Amino acid sequence: MFLLVLVTCVTLEGQTMCHEFERGQLYANQDSCMMAAALEKGRYNSRMERRNWARYNWECRNNVAKEPA
Repeated sequence: MFLLVLVTCVTLEGQTMCHEFERGQLYANQDSCMMAAALEKGRYNSRMERRNWARYNWECRNNVAKEPA
């Protein structure tokens, strides 16, 4: 299983702080996770252009255990 995580790093006054935002959906394979990452990145495009002090990175992490229903 793969989990999509948005990593946002903000640099203000010379200090960089990063935060991780796990997306709720689990993906069966890396390709489907990467496709979801690309779609989400497209939705963030204008935000990324306006905020040159922030970096956005989408990561697909594997070895994520599926939580019981």
